[in-house]
Amino acid sequence: CGRNYNTQRAISLYGHIVCKKCSDGFNSKRAFAYTIDLLFFCAIALVAGVVVAMIMDAQGYKDKEIESTAGIVGLCIISLFLLKGSFSGKSLGKRITGLTVLNIKTNKPIGASKSFLRNLILIIPFMPFIEILFMVKGRRLGDKMANTWVVWDKYAQNPIFNPGVQLKN
Repeated sequence: CGRNYNTQRAISLYGHIVCKKCSDGFNSKRAFAYTIDLLFFCAIALVAGVVVAMIMDAQGYKDKEIESTAGIVGLCIISLFLLKGSFSGKSLGKRITGLTVLNIKTNKPIGASKSFLRNLILIIPFMPFIEILFMVKGRRLGDKMANTWVVWDKYAQNPIFNPGVQLKN
């Protein structure tokens, strides 16, 4: 990171030694981006479910049919969460926080298939909490599965985010 740091407070990020402040800043951005995305998709799913329920109720459908259909609509929208990084490697949360998900081999923003693969693990119960343990060193399990990494746009030219450097985690 270029700062003078106490070696006791040094942290490894993508195999590079950085100060705790830089590591915490990067990880906080990642966590905040995830929170924004989760809240956004849940809100959209809720609104869509309510709208579908209101329309079906007005048309005289039975309560069970309304509940089933609204639930399916909500699940479909939440499943789009798996594709959240498909738009130039940025979800809404990553756009707001200045992060991008890149393909390690090409160092280009990811598309739908990589986004789906890296986020698939997040639908397993409690896995988002386990992912935090991996994320503090750089790549979480989803990143390893999809061969991706997250770059802090502001420091994209820093050697820490250099694709030519061998990743150690």
